[in-house]
Amino acid sequence: MLTCEVSDTNTGHPRPRHPRSLDEHGRGLHLVARLSRRWGSRSGADGKVVWAEQDLPSAAGAL
Repeated sequence: MLTCEVSDTNTGHPRPRHPRSLDEHGRGLHLVARLSRRWGSRSGADGKVVWAEQDLPSAAGAL
């Protein structure tokens, strides 16, 4: 499994949005949710950390 984390100084936690077809923002978290096994966020001393987990291919399936 691969875990990716990003942090920023904003204390607000992310929430999925439902962008309309012409909206220019609001798709990032939707993509993360669709492409990852699970995701979440946690508060930090200087803001928040958003993380996502993704399964890696098994060694038997690797080239």
